[in-house]
Amino acid sequence: MGSKDGFTAKSFHEKCDEKGRLLILLRSKDYNKIFGAYTGIPWTSILGWKDGNGSSFLISYREDKTFIQLKCLDKEYEVYHSEKEIIQFGIFGNLYICNDCNITKNSCSYLGCNNSYEVPNGM
Repeated sequence: MGSKDGFTAKSFHEKCDEKGRLLILLRSKDYNKIFGAYTGIPWTSILGWKDGNGSSFLISYREDKTFIQLKCLDKEYEVYHSEKEIIQFGIFGNLYICNDCNITKNSCSYLGCNNSYEVPNGM
């Protein structure tokens, strides 16, 4: 979506709000890494934590051509919705994509900083 429709929260929400399940796949320009997230919680622009049934997960494509799935451990902090952000999974942003992420260096992905999503052994 970003390379076609722009990297703004406004564009994301116009395309994705209230559309049902969300699968997001990203490729980092600087590191050429593929990662993403899935949630069955319909996305909205209404500010706040959305808890579901714990079915959301993060994914990462590894150099050995396998995927790692990071399961949601805390359904109370599964996803955070805001009209000013693109996505946030996990309480401290296990995966956080900010508005204008192509020109702003605030987007990030964290592993191990909290207990919202599991951290695989060895990481």
